[in-house]
Amino acid sequence: MPNTRLFSLATKAQLLLTAFLALSLLALLYFHWQEQNRLRETELTETKLKLANQLNASLVKRFQSDTSLLQQWVSRLPAAQQPNLVASLLNDWALLRTAGGFDGLQLYNRDGSAEIVPGPEWPAAINADWINAVYRSNTPQFLLACSSYCSQFVGIPIRLPQQPSRIMVSETRLDAISGHLLREQELTIYLISTNAGNKWTQVFPLLGDTQGSDAGDLQTLLETESGPFNTRRFHHKLLPIPGTPDIHWLLATDEEAYLTRRLDLLKLQLVVGLMVLVSVICASWLVSRHHLRRLYRQINTLRLLADQQFDQARARLGSRNRKRIDELDLLGEVAADLTYQLEATARSADSRSREMERLALYDPLTNLPNRNLFVYEVQQLLDSGQDINRAAILVIDVDKFQRINDSLGHQSGDLLLSKVADRIRAAIGNKDFCARLSGNIFGVLIPNLANTDLKIRINKISEMVRQPLIIKQQKLIITVSMGMAPLEHGTSAMELLRNAEIAMYRAKQQGGNSFLQFTPEFKSISRSKVSLEAEIHRALEQKEFRLYLQSKVDMSSTIRGFEALCRWDHPDKGVLAPQDFVPVMTDLGLQSQLDKWMLEAACRQLKTWQNLYPDVMISVNVASDHFSHPSFLTYLQQTINRYGIKPGQLELEITETLLMENITLALQTIEKVKALGVSIAIDDFGTGYSSLSYLKNLPVDTLKIDREFIKDIPYDESDMHISAVIIFLARQLGFKVVAEGVETSEQLVFLKANHCDLAQGYLFSKPIPAHKAMIVLESQRGSSGQAFRA
Repeated sequence: MPNTRLFSLATKAQLLLTAFLALSLLALLYFHWQEQNRLRETELTETKLKLANQLNASLVKRFQSDTSLLQQWVSRLPAAQQPNLVASLLNDWALLRTAGGFDGLQLYNRDGSAEIVPGPEWPAAINADWINAVYRSNTPQFLLACSSYCSQFVGIPIRLPQQPSRIMVSETRLDAISGHLLREQELTIYLISTNAGNKWTQVFPLLGDTQGSDAGDLQTLLETESGPFNTRRFHHKLLPIPGTPDIHWLLATDEEAYLTRRLDLLKLQLVVGLMVLVSVICASWLVSRHHLRRLYRQINTLRLLADQQFDQARARLGSRNRKRIDELDLLGEVAADLTYQLEATARSADSRSREMERLALYDPLTNLPNRNLFVYEVQQLLDSGQDINRAAILVIDVDKFQRINDSLGHQSGDLLLSKVADRIRAAIGNKDFCARLSGNIFGVLIPNLANTDLKIRINKISEMVRQPLIIKQQKLIITVSMGMAPLEHGTSAMELLRNAEIAMYRAKQQGGNSFLQFTPEFKSISRSKVSLEAEIHRALEQKEFRLYLQSKVDMSSTIRGFEALCRWDHPDKGVLAPQDFVPVMTDLGLQSQLDKWMLEAACRQLKTWQNLYPDVMISVNVASDHFSHPSFLTYLQQTINRYGIKPGQLELEITETLLMENITLALQTIEKVKALGVSIAIDDFGTGYSSLSYLKNLPVDTLKIDREFIKDIPYDESDMHISAVIIFLARQLGFKVVAEGVETSEQLVFLKANHCDLAQGYLFSKPIPAHKAMIVLESQRGSSGQAFRA
């Protein structure tokens, strides 16, 4: 800035202020003293009313924020922690206190008993009657109460599924809520407690830790009259607090100093007023006229900045050519610099705002909308009033995604999800709304779905996703489970989404790679599933699972081995078949634990038979996730060594689907298992999509023909041709063949005619407890190899 004289704008402002005060003084002298009292009364009353409204507003705002915070904490509480609400509250107390500024928290039962012991010591007003009132209202309530200090208490009903209703009560001191409103006020604020006759009973200072005292002395002091005009020294107002009829605000102002100043000022005004009035008016008019025009120009410039018209604002400011500058000139220079800074800030803010919106509403991995935007779009469609009879929500889950993540790494899993998202988008086109809901789950909002289009759309999505993927030089075949729920008026978007997810999980329980539409019965099934999950954990602890064996015989009905099967000896429901509990164990991640138990039980049984029946084999089914896990081979070798059995007596059955999901990894694992001396069988052969080019190179020993191809023989010629071809190919490739589900003698005749190696089914024996299998073997030995029939 050049070395110029600074002509202070403060001098101009002082002249303008002097003129204003002189004119105001002459006008005020015109009014009678009593009129001045009335104006003062109005001013003080309005001030106190405004402050009381601010105090009440701060109480309401605090009540709303406490309610929102505590309800959010309860709603986001994981389902596993809901039964132990007290422990969760104690665990999160420090976080809640920091976030909400609470001085105390407590949980009450409906009878008013506290669940947190020892708890905070609160006033007697926080009693069972108030707790019951909150419970009956079923809405959050607040209460003001005082002891050594005054606090706001907020009660919130908590109703959780399968949990008793509780009332959560928070405490926040009033000086923490409203103290910031009082520091700049020249008045004193009390809380007054009144009785049924509206008589003051106790007074509590708003600030400080002071016990409540008798209000009679204070009331007498406030109503005492003094001074030359018999006016009251203290001006006070008793104002209500919404929701608390027996507690009021008392706002009091000491007017003694004001009255003294006003008398002195009146005397001075009478002497000086008339002499100063004319000179002040003239001087102020001459000085202010030019500067007011300049000030208006600056104001208009700021308006342009508010409208983000930066170029126009800089043009209005122009350039400064004056030798002497004042504050308005400095303001113009600052405003010019501010235009550039605000322009850069506005551009940066727009960019950040767009990025924040993208992060809040879109998934960064797939660039699809996220769950929040999906629910919003569903709710918008529900609220739009459009015809939704043909609208639906489709939830899509990538089957066995966790196993891919574990075997190939999270980066490969992310790449897979991105490719699956692209395929789903390509399958549904632009008419439907697609989103990534969470993890490996996607959602599709279908606004207009014809019944004839449903099967086409489902098949298209499934076929697009099933196309082979190459990730880390691994060829993967991906399948999906899908659930659909039609839109209904009167049902929230979240509820409809949960219905679709329930249907999807039911589809996964059926083995995946399938589609189900939601029905109300699914909800009751979900509730029974929760009970079954708890019983499964108990069964593992109490060792309620039992080993059953089903014989595999040659064409002369001689037993050559057994398949190990699991049964649950339930204490109330009796013996349960695998289909009643294995799908739930798979969802709980307990399938590998069950596989280990089966492998241990089979090896233990082989150890028992080792000397008596050295040629009898037992085959054990192993889930694909467990078979592909890096630790499986180590566990298998340790188990064989621990029981000291011959590896050749043990056979592992794996599914055809496992091979096709990751053929390279499957081949590596099979070769290592074979190196241990353990046999490998392909279970349910013919139900998957195996390629013959893979089949001829598989180092397996046995193919098991699925029962679906056996059950309709000799009535279904297609099944007979398929079974005959499988047996022929297997024998040409050097595999043994086992036919499952043989139940009739006609089926056995067909298998003999086609030179099948082994058969398994109810024609020979149902699954029997392991200890009875030895009786069967002894019976066979005693009858010189005659067939055993159960």
